[in-house]
Amino acid sequence: MFKSKKGLYIMTTSLPLTYGGRTRSLLQRSRILTENGCGIDDITLITTNYNPDYEYVYKQYRNKAVVNENTDFLNMYNDLRWDDSVNIRNNYREYLHKELGDQYFAVPKKGNEHKTVFYKNGVPILHTSYNTKTNRMGHIEVYSNQHSHPAKRIYIDKNGNLHRIRYFKDKTKDNVIRDVFVDRKFNAYLTKEYIYTNETLKLDRIILFKKDNSSEVFLNEKELIKYWFEGFLVDGDTVINDVRHLDRPLLNVNKNIKRIFQMHGPHLSKPNNLDSETKNSFRYLFENISEDQDVIISLTNGQRENIIKKYPHLANRIYVIPHCISGKVNINEKMIDRNKICVVSRLVELKRIDHAIKAFNSVLKDRPNIKLEIYGEGEEEESLKRLVAELGIQDSVKFKGFTKNPQKIYESSSLFLMTSKLEGFGLTVLESIFHGCPVVSYDITWGPSEIINDNNGILVENGDINGLKNAMVTLLDSPPKRKKVAKLDEKFTQKHFVKSWKEILRK
Repeated sequence: MFKSKKGLYIMTTSLPLTYGGRTRSLLQRSRILTENGCGIDDITLITTNYNPDYEYVYKQYRNKAVVNENTDFLNMYNDLRWDDSVNIRNNYREYLHKELGDQYFAVPKKGNEHKTVFYKNGVPILHTSYNTKTNRMGHIEVYSNQHSHPAKRIYIDKNGNLHRIRYFKDKTKDNVIRDVFVDRKFNAYLTKEYIYTNETLKLDRIILFKKDNSSEVFLNEKELIKYWFEGFLVDGDTVINDVRHLDRPLLNVNKNIKRIFQMHGPHLSKPNNLDSETKNSFRYLFENISEDQDVIISLTNGQRENIIKKYPHLANRIYVIPHCISGKVNINEKMIDRNKICVVSRLVELKRIDHAIKAFNSVLKDRPNIKLEIYGEGEEEESLKRLVAELGIQDSVKFKGFTKNPQKIYESSSLFLMTSKLEGFGLTVLESIFHGCPVVSYDITWGPSEIINDNNGILVENGDINGLKNAMVTLLDSPPKRKKVAKLDEKFTQKHFVKSWKEILRK
């Protein structure tokens, strides 16, 4: 197991290859705190989810310079493996040889040629599935009692190595009974056993197998996470936790450590109703935080005030540090397309991009030359395209996909639209304003109202599509000076961010 070292831990459930604002801010924080004299020699980014391809993710992060050389990575499942040999490749071939021996026939599956069925003594034993999109072996299914029903499915990572084996019951493909996690030398280090409750698959228990032939049993994932935390954290460590899923295991660690709980989203069950109840995911933190050295970080003053109103004992435990932004700004009035409006967002229901499209459609009726460019990907993309088609505005609305360089979009657009149901802060609002692009945003709890002022945009009553339209018209008719838009409040600067975090880390 990993041994604690001097430095700082930042914890989250996952670090995806393509990420949103929460992960982006976490990565930014880790870089800033190790580069600006904060007394942090190194930072370890902790993840607790299962991702067999994390080595590839880490490599991409380094290649893209989103982390620096002072940042390390540690994943729970990778750490619990018995063997971590990185030079092993394509061990699935060794597995196939063990299953099949030397006498077998490989036959393409009829009508499904990316699958190959392996026969021995005239009987199908297993099949392999080759992923033609990624050009790698996908999985192996081993048959049960000479039938074509799988007894188990073997999952293979980017390096061609087995990493997880799923077992099925009664020759039924969808009746899962367990997952066995293996290292690259085929050692089983962890098993998850499942039961069905009203046809819903649920975790029954987790068994951890250790090299010394002992084992540990856990009833759920959080118990396993707490056990793992207890194993490597030591007195004097400092931990920043960015996700509420990890609050309970971290608070229950019996070590003298400094815990900092970073909030990213609203804590209210009805985010725009300030009197609504606290979400269950936040309640454990608010009710169990230590009054000794644990700290909560909010992104906005509004959220802090609401929490203290409901939980007065947190008045001396909760501090405000908003996101910061820095870099070069290229404000050139000649670059701006005065007829272009932009949206940069995940295309999910939460973001209400349909409101942006409907409001834009109303503006378009009087201004036929304007256009809306939507940058992002997500599950709502097809339904949003259907809405555009129904309105007959396909020539004026373009879906541009994911962008790696939103800066150029902000610099060339007349204004930016933000129509979310809720935001913890609204990092894209800050980024747009930083690059001189004014914002029209719904006045949701809490972020936009703490960023937008009379010089850089317009706040619209939440859910008021006609209000969006009117605000867009106002900014199109009377565009503000871009340099005036880009003048940010001191609290959003990197200097203020570093100063605030230094104070927190010294507490």
